[in-house]
Amino acid sequence: MQQDLPLYQLIRLNKSEKQNNDRNYKKDSKIKKMKCEPQVVSSRRRPQDITNIPIQKKKTLDPRFDNMYGKFNHQIYENDYNFINNIRNTEIEFLEKDFKKTANDSSKQALDRMKQQNKDLSHKKRKLEIQKDLLKKSGQKYFKNSDKKKIVEISHYKTVNEKSHSKKKHLTF
Repeated sequence: MQQDLPLYQLIRLNKSEKQNNDRNYKKDSKIKKMKCEPQVVSSRRRPQDITNIPIQKKKTLDPRFDNMYGKFNHQIYENDYNFINNIRNTEIEFLEKDFKKTANDSSKQALDRMKQQNKDLSHKKRKLEIQKDLLKKSGQKYFKNSDKKKIVEISHYKTVNEKSHSKKKHLTF
């Protein structure tokens, strides 16, 4: 059938067959493409925007800072977690026993650190008690920070003087 056609039509048919073959080849090449290869895109077309759906992170709720749980009450907190102070005291006793058995630098440092933390906690409690007492006595709503510091220093000097007087009484003959 192709033999009966004139030459120019045969050439046209060959071209169309080549084009069809080229199209099929391009389709096959897309299918055979490896996954790790980057996608080939024409520079004439605008690339499609990849829609990223943001994943919502799980929010952790902290009852200390969340209004849903109400206002923070320090006294309730101290009463509820008072057992931690007991655990701390037993741990200090255990460290003292351990230090007596084996005098390690690490155990001594841990012991000193725990004792210092206890001192700091007791000092904070004493400060708060003094400030509360003075607020009740004076009838003011609050004290300035400078006044608070002065009050704490005065109470500290009073306790130091009382301790020194008690020592002097024992030392006198």
